[in-house]
Amino acid sequence: MKDSNERPLPSGVPVEDTFTISEFLHSVHHPKADMTRATIRFGQYAFNQYRKQYGRPPYTRRINGNGPVKVYLDPIDYIFLSHTYEQWRRRHQGKEHA
Repeated sequence: MKDSNERPLPSGVPVEDTFTISEFLHSVHHPKADMTRATIRFGQYAFNQYRKQYGRPPYTRRINGNGPVKVYLDPIDYIFLSHTYEQWRRRHQGKEHA
């Protein structure tokens, strides 16, 4: 059954060429103690920025039979998320220490 938030990967895109926000945060060595919070907060920020940039939501795929998970394409979206992550960190760095 298709979820209203689902935007399945095109058939020609291998699943191995995609990654989730959590996988991205691991790849940039985000602190483990903050991983759950960052996955949610940065995930929402990245989703909003992606929609602004591309005019559409990111693709989704089902992982282990669960609901649709937003996925990004490597290497194109990795570069976009790297810049977005730096913006997000700068914006939230002051808030965490206040």
